[in-house]
Amino acid sequence: VSQACLRLANIAANHHLENLDRIARCVDRAAQAKDLEAVNDLLAELEASVGRNRKQTLMVLDDRGHFND
Repeated sequence: VSQACLRLANIAANHHLENLDRIARCVDRAAQAKDLEAVNDLLAELEASVGRNRKQTLMVLDDRGHFND
């Protein structure tokens, strides 16, 4: 979880998705601290942030080749 969130945070930062970057870094820190309750809560917030930024997030992932057939 930590590594995935750190990668997501870096991608978000590079594409000016500040809120997504912030939440992903919070999940990373909580995971490194082995605070599973915080990770669970923050993952829900991360999911909501992705939903709010859905169009931008999908464009970023598509540009990075995550949706190639």
